Amino acid sequence: MKDERKIDSKMEADRDSVRHEDLYSQVVKAGNRTYFLDVKKTRYDDPYVVLTESKKKVDQDGKFYYDKYKVYLYQEDMEEFREKIDNVANFMESYLEKNPRSEKSRVRVHRKGEVTSIVE
Repeated sequence: MKDERKIDSKMEADRDSVRHEDLYSQVVKAGNRTYFLDVKKTRYDDPYVVLTESKKKVDQDGKFYYDKYKVYLYQEDMEEFREKIDNVANFMESYLEKNPRSEKSRVRVHRKGEVTSIVE
């Protein structure tokens, strides 16, 4: 068991050292969260996507910090991921046509689905 953890740690360190060059980036701001969609490439020129959620928070001393969560999406999974995202987006659109938002909704939307604010 101990040896397996050593191997896993080494594999993770090797994998992290391969990630590096930024190719393309998009930013989505949503209330107190910011999403970064970054295309990067490995030293072997293999592209991959990093989806990062960053949320601004305040600690007990009143200092700001950011909670960050990352998801890595590799090229071999891109086609299926895109298909599933399209399916989810289509479902949401259809659902919202049949089930309009209530007045109590946290999300304020106008003009072609653009989110203008999120009520906290």
